[in-house]
Amino acid sequence: MKAHVFTKLLTSVASLAAVGAFDYLTGYDVSSYPAFLIPIFLGFFNFGKIGGYVACVLSVLTWGVLDYLNGHQVVFEVRFWNGMCRLLIYGLFVYGLSLYVKTVNIHRQRLEDIRRMLPMCHGCGKILWKDGTWKTPEEVLELADAEVVECPDCGRTSHA
Repeated sequence: MKAHVFTKLLTSVASLAAVGAFDYLTGYDVSSYPAFLIPIFLGFFNFGKIGGYVACVLSVLTWGVLDYLNGHQVVFEVRFWNGMCRLLIYGLFVYGLSLYVKTVNIHRQRLEDIRRMLPMCHGCGKILWKDGTWKTPEEVLELADAEVVECPDCGRTSHA
């Protein structure tokens, strides 16, 4: 298990080093701003939200150091402001990824709940009906004589 975590950490650090090398080789005239999203993405999916935020900070620090080493002559306040802007954008990226993962997990759970209620073929999606026959979801809706309704909250938001 420790080797698996070490591999994830090595992958995340190696991607940050590769993006940093790319940033250094292209110089401060070429913006490699979006390339730093790669190690942030890997940090998030390897270690969760905290890993993503740690990768954000490390990416901003890497960019700042490499920008300085490339000889980009700016006052400290400008470099600090640029770093904080990058940190904000990278942090919003991690927050967006966490919302995406949360939404996917909610929908996955809803599908699992439906699968538990209705025996469903994982291959074709047909549903085992009460009489022992397999029916498509459309046929089940027709047989069940289901009425499509909205709850009061959805009705208010859709008609507002």
